[in-house]
Amino acid sequence: MATISITNNDLDEDPYTYSIQGIGLATPEITVLGNGESISDGDSSPVSTDNTDFGRKDILASTQENTFYLKNIGSGVITLSGTPLVVLSGAHAGDFLVSAQPVASSVAPGDSVAFTVTFNPTAVGLRTASLSIANDDDDENPFDFSIQGTGIASPEISILGNGVSIVSGDATPDVADSTIFEDTIVDSSSWVGYTIENTGSAILTLTDASPYITISGAHASDFALTLIPQSTISAGGGSTDFTIRFIPGAEGVRTATISIASDDTDENPYTFSISGTGLPMPLPELFLSETVDLSTALPGDTLTYTVTYSNVGVGIAKDVVVDQAVPQNATYVESSAAGTGMTITFQHVAAGGYDASQAAPVTDIKYERTLDLATGENGTITFKVVVD
Repeated sequence: MATISITNNDLDEDPYTYSIQGIGLATPEITVLGNGESISDGDSSPVSTDNTDFGRKDILASTQENTFYLKNIGSGVITLSGTPLVVLSGAHAGDFLVSAQPVASSVAPGDSVAFTVTFNPTAVGLRTASLSIANDDDDENPFDFSIQGTGIASPEISILGNGVSIVSGDATPDVADSTIFEDTIVDSSSWVGYTIENTGSAILTLTDASPYITISGAHASDFALTLIPQSTISAGGGSTDFTIRFIPGAEGVRTATISIASDDTDENPYTFSISGTGLPMPLPELFLSETVDLSTALPGDTLTYTVTYSNVGVGIAKDVVVDQAVPQNATYVESSAAGTGMTITFQHVAAGGYDASQAAPVTDIKYERTLDLATGENGTITFKVVVD
């Protein structure tokens, strides 16, 4: 309460006075911010700068989350009274979701509370909705504004190794997604299969020329594409496979980069690193065991010799040769030398050369195996002599 006094020259009303009064109120004042910018109550023109335009999102493969802040710039507590606190409505309300409602229904002066809206379009084209917030602001109840987003149909590439997604640009190979190959002996091979998946809503096209996969990097020649993928992959989860073979050319860690060009708008090319370790070549070891069919023999008796050769080492034996001397005081029986997969030649004088002739005298027999001899594998050779 206060008194107004006016001094004047009126003879009977000087000064002229009267009382005044008023009632002070603490009133709430709501505002909503998006991306730090204020959104007007009743705004019907969504824009990206204040998060009311959610942009372009694929109808199958992507969503967009935008966060808004409801702030009380008044002098009294704001009470939110809706159920739920933020309500969606409009033509395409089903394409939007208030994925995080405000955590409180009362907002003190100067405070704010967040809420999040997710856009997940179900059809191509402009999708619109409205947000409404019931409250006790005197002149902005409800506080409402329009939101929008655009649904698009586009391809979306994803690469899987061992069923695990490999992120485009991944430069750190990992066993879990098969970007680290099995340790492999130099000049032998191991394989890994990968899957190209299209999680988008339009056909995905691999745009490089066949075989569509590029291998580059420090040791690119140690890796090779052995199964070529299809060039087009259907929408909505279509897939195609490709296989990479690892053939280390040297010992140690070997690295390369896989690159896949496509019409994916934001992952072209899709790249990731691969690696493998080349192990030293293991050495084979041959073991020979000789038997003869008679324990004693007299002149004129025929003896049959059997030699078993085995690879007891840990590496593949290549170019196996068994050189068998004809026993002293015995004569080789012509055409008796035998051995599966063997080329057989004969020596006729000491330190002489070998040839195919079996004419006497034969001093040594050479058996040359035409196939590799794997670890644990064995074979036999035989020949006969007559005791002199």
